[in-house]
Amino acid sequence: MSQKYKYIGALLMLLSFSLSAQNEINEDHETIQINIDYKINQAQQDIESSNYFEAQKKTGNSFSTC
Repeated sequence: MSQKYKYIGALLMLLSFSLSAQNEINEDHETIQINIDYKINQAQQDIESSNYFEAQKKTGNSFSTC
């Protein structure tokens, strides 16, 4: 029985490390800036192809991630 608890404890510890690492990556300033730049570039391509409504949605989404 005690070995099962050790395995469960080790699994939970590894899971918590993994989740905390993912949170740190999502909050990185450079990652956020790259995401915003990508969405703005996609919106600019939509404008060039006369797809104005999609461009407006993508521009709004890029500013909401700030």
